[in-house]
Amino acid sequence: MVLAKKFRLDIFFIYLIFTEIVLGGLGTEFGFRFRILIFVMSVPVTIYCFFVNKTRFSRLTLKYILVIAVFAVYGVLVGIINGNSMGDIISNANVFVSILYVVILVVLINNDKTIINRLINLFTTYNAGIGLILYVVFKVSHYLILSKVQVVAQIDFIESKLHYGIISGYLYGDQYPRLYIANGIFLQIALAICMVKMAYAGKKAFFNGNTLKILLILMGIVTTGTRGYWTGAAVVGLGVILMLRKARLVPLIIKILIIMLCAGLALSDWGILSSGGQKSSVLQGLVKRAGTTTEFSSGEVSNNIRAIQIEYLTKSIKAHPIIGSGFGARIDQYEKETDRSGLNFELYYLELWFKTGLIGVLVLFAGFAHLLYASYKTVRSMSNVEEKSNITGWLIGFFSVAVTSATNPYFAGAHGFFVIVFLIVMLELYNENSEKIHLLELSKNVQGEKK
Repeated sequence: MVLAKKFRLDIFFIYLIFTEIVLGGLGTEFGFRFRILIFVMSVPVTIYCFFVNKTRFSRLTLKYILVIAVFAVYGVLVGIINGNSMGDIISNANVFVSILYVVILVVLINNDKTIINRLINLFTTYNAGIGLILYVVFKVSHYLILSKVQVVAQIDFIESKLHYGIISGYLYGDQYPRLYIANGIFLQIALAICMVKMAYAGKKAFFNGNTLKILLILMGIVTTGTRGYWTGAAVVGLGVILMLRKARLVPLIIKILIIMLCAGLALSDWGILSSGGQKSSVLQGLVKRAGTTTEFSSGEVSNNIRAIQIEYLTKSIKAHPIIGSGFGARIDQYEKETDRSGLNFELYYLELWFKTGLIGVLVLFAGFAHLLYASYKTVRSMSNVEEKSNITGWLIGFFSVAVTSATNPYFAGAHGFFVIVFLIVMLELYNENSEKIHLLELSKNVQGEKK
């Protein structure tokens, strides 16, 4: 490859794009839109590589891109017809532009599957590092809180400057901070990949890189205080059980139980002081918070907000159940009652139904279902252990994100949408037997058919 030999710009942008999305939070660090800048800079390099390498795409990948494009255009058109604010329409449509990362990464990677393998290893390492940082902040903050330091106020101040996507608050008797981070959704995918890799390792040495990564990732997921991530981790566990053969499961389950015990010991303080002055284990606080996942009451603020959203979204859906209200549609009454945005909602699937109607939802979910089926079919046909474990782990992670996105807007951000993007990229590169065509050849064929 000419470009690779001369400049290695293609490799540089692959790792830059991947690293920024995985570690870059909302992509607006210190208020500067690094993600958009990197995206724009990568476009001319991608175009150059496309012509130099004569990149070909499978018809399946092109169909997925087309489905997302049609869905986005449909939402925009309905929004324009209904007279919605153009700024709000663009705000809702922005995330779907991320599908272009499929084109960029496929072109730049240029069928080099070793790059995918390196990226996956880098991905799990990044998330293990995030897990470690979250755990250290979690534990240190506890002792600072006992020393009367306003930790949450300090975290909020850092977020106001950094714009990373951190949500904080007090948990567990006001003795610990909540440490939600926007890109924390990747933790459950990394967990799935490491678990699958550990399963395929069989009876080999227990203490290895994946063992440590799983421990750190689990601690990171727990310390976020985010029940959506906890649910995602549970779905990952169930997905691994369903996807792997029984012979691999028994040693894996034993290893995971040992790791969970270690994580529990690392997290527990065995008797922290609660706000009432009584001692209780932090693990008891975790169990209590997990138990409020389905508690829809005024005392549980985040769940109560979702209950209110269900009421308003279902009413709005009934107004335009088939066609939808379009991107940019708002619910003003909800905004007045809750003092929260009437444009975006935690209940993301209901939001999509409200905005794109049954037509849009069926198109999108048909695409999701086919992506799951195609990925599962690919996994079953693969023989290379490393590649198989990579796509199996990412597939399980994608499914866990899809499940938890029912009550969380994970797919509404570029970091969440990247879960879909990278699964399509892996399908494209791992499916060697799929028919592939050059986009210029496709355009010529279309013109020939018209003539």
